[in-house]
Amino acid sequence: MNLDKVNEFIKNSIIQKNIYRPLYHFSPSIGWCNDPHGIIYFNDEYHTYFQYYPFLNEEFKMHWGHVTTKDFVHFSNLSSVIIPSESYDNKACWSGSVFVKDELIYLYYTSVTTNDKNENIQTISLATSADGINFEKYKNNPIITPNMCENITNNIDFRDPCIFQKDGKYYIVIGSKNKNNEGLLLLFESENLYDFKFNKILLNDKALGSMYECPNFVFDNEDVFLIASCIDLKQRNNDFLNNASSVCCKINNDFVEKGIKIESLKEIDHGLEFYAPNIYNDHKIMVAWNQMWGRNFYLQQTDSQYINNFVLFRNYFKENNSLIFKPLKMYDSFFKVRMNKELSLKKEKVTFNNTRVSKISINLKNPKDKAIEFHILKDKNEFVKLDLDFKNNLATIDRSNNEIQLKGVEQNSSSNGTRYLTLNKGENYSLEIYIDNSAIEIFLNNYKDSISLLSFSKGDGFEIIPKQDIDLSIQIADFDSAK
Repeated sequence: MNLDKVNEFIKNSIIQKNIYRPLYHFSPSIGWCNDPHGIIYFNDEYHTYFQYYPFLNEEFKMHWGHVTTKDFVHFSNLSSVIIPSESYDNKACWSGSVFVKDELIYLYYTSVTTNDKNENIQTISLATSADGINFEKYKNNPIITPNMCENITNNIDFRDPCIFQKDGKYYIVIGSKNKNNEGLLLLFESENLYDFKFNKILLNDKALGSMYECPNFVFDNEDVFLIASCIDLKQRNNDFLNNASSVCCKINNDFVEKGIKIESLKEIDHGLEFYAPNIYNDHKIMVAWNQMWGRNFYLQQTDSQYINNFVLFRNYFKENNSLIFKPLKMYDSFFKVRMNKELSLKKEKVTFNNTRVSKISINLKNPKDKAIEFHILKDKNEFVKLDLDFKNNLATIDRSNNEIQLKGVEQNSSSNGTRYLTLNKGENYSLEIYIDNSAIEIFLNNYKDSISLLSFSKGDGFEIIPKQDIDLSIQIADFDSAK
């Protein structure tokens, strides 16, 4: 099928109602989406590119999807911008990144084909566009191949090109593996964005797992941070319990010359569904896939018309040796405050209804040595439990009470829908909970931490269950798509 027929199919599809579809988180109108891998501001609007497949069938040859937005709530009509069409990418067009120079968009992607052993052969290819929608694949594709790396790679894992400019040169970083299947980050350089040559191994560190997917860099004055999604990262206390973990690493700012030295390491999100964060440095924006490999995909199992969504688009801010991520301020204008209350609770349960698409802000007054539970998307015996135990400085998220279970491959509590997070101490404690039909995002520790997950419950209730007497304030704001 050619690109025009793909987009005609998307355009002519009748969108069906689905009680689980988020209203203010991005989801494709039809089809499957996963990794976001290109946010740019171009021609007075934001363009977002992502892994996409419009047809719900077994073939699953990945495309690049595209939408535009001005406010990150309302998005343009969905389209495919590149599809598998050439001998070097006839299996799939996987993740990559975009770059703008002289009013031209350069789209670097992982081009996938198969060899005579039916193994995926991954190379890096290029397409360009003057409008962000109509792309032309470069005649000399692929532009980077494993055989350019001095026999370093295993020739199978070679993907997710990240393009950036530094000190007048263009660089691409690629996630790969060596002959022993140990993770690598490889650096390539160019003078012109078309012709690249191998520079060096930037990183080969077993502490970051067996593969570094979707590498991104944050450049903040003299500070540099590596954002990566790491497979098989070893569990550390309450960190890295998922099958794969998205991390923020502070690194040396001379990494191009000397390779990467990790100065600090942090898991970006302690939820059950968060992967492949993508960075747009010019406007300090991050977005990620609200899903996790190794889970059962409920929407796919039930033949939903759409499958998967993104987390909220977030701004990043530097704090000490790490980054914190806050939902974009522009989301605030879409929430209308329904209720603002001061409560003095004495171990009694308090219930609020109609919270299925809302933002709930809570401030706990002097919760030291106390514990409190919140039940989200409550429906009879179904709910997601958020437990805050300030005596033991531990937050627990648990969705095991849901009828629809999203099991994982992990050999720990994450497989059954439970994760943990260390709480910061303080006289008062604030948190924000964004609820959007099936998407839940919780921000804690003054935005230092977040918990992103999915819940396929039909409930709309929100309950507060204090374990001791406690004072708090609560604000419930309902989403309204009309500004």
